Amino acid sequence: MAVAIPSGMGDGEHSSSVQPGDAASSRRRILRAGVGTAPVLLTLMSRPVLGIECMAGSAMGSTLHASHSAQIATCSGLTVAAWINSNSWPDPYKKTAKNGAHGWDATKYHCTTTGFNGTTFSGYVMLDVMNLADDGGTKSLGRYCAAALLNARSGRTPVLSETTVRGMWNAFLAQGYYEPTAGVRWGAAQIVAYIKTTMG
Repeated sequence: MAVAIPSGMGDGEHSSSVQPGDAASSRRRILRAGVGTAPVLLTLMSRPVLGIECMAGSAMGSTLHASHSAQIATCSGLTVAAWINSNSWPDPYKKTAKNGAHGWDATKYHCTTTGFNGTTFSGYVMLDVMNLADDGGTKSLGRYCAAALLNARSGRTPVLSETTVRGMWNAFLAQGYYEPTAGVRWGAAQIVAYIKTTMG
């Protein structure tokens, strides 16, 4: 369930002592500060492109006062391990094959259903990829993109659509990074870190 926060409602609107020019001055100080503010600038620059911010329900209260984004949503994405153990995957994704009448094949990682390009995990189904060991690189990214796709399909992550998940994987595969906004490049570790914020 998304919780809408009116645009522009930041720290300045929670304190009567803040003057109208203070917010602009703060932004100028951050921009002049240099290298040490790179993580802050990365976060501020990425938010408009990825849209609504997402967090677990338990983190909602402490973040409302610090947020400058237009909206905050509560995400309930399942972890990779939870999807591995779940017997209820959202259609059209199939965890395992079912034989006989009206049967189906387990969904391959690289296919038109997932929309994941390439042959990195050729011959692997989604479940196979999610069962790989984390390596901090492509295997980890494959695991989390598969889980993110299932979360998006089941409506658990209002900030992260199936299209965006596909875009993250396909961009990384094509160029070695994903750009959440122009000039900002996320490698596998950064993409995984973002996906984890959508999981409970």
